Amino acid sequence: MLDITIKAPEEAGVATITELRDELISAIKGAGSGAKVVLDLSGTSLADSSFAQLVAAFKREAIAKGLEVSVVGMGGPTSLMEMLSCDKFLEDSGIAASKAAPRAGGKA
Repeated sequence: MLDITIKAPEEAGVATITELRDELISAIKGAGSGAKVVLDLSGTSLADSSFAQLVAAFKREAIAKGLEVSVVGMGGPTSLMEMLSCDKFLEDSGIAASKAAPRAGGKA
């Protein structure tokens, strides 16, 4: 069984998404059943919603073909939420704090 690893670019957005999409499609088409396809985000520091949509579509298509899928490198100093600026949105909107607050009846 062959593992295929695709490294996402440093800036994964509209300007670079076509090339990454083509790499992912090629990996899915070329992988044999049961193979593992890995998308490595460890070098990615900036992303936009087109990237998030591509990752979701990639995972769905690869799983539908019977492939094992892994997206790595999202933790550490720059998470996918940070790349998409969702962490700032959650803080500014108060959503992050409200998730931790207990609801009526004492349940979180």
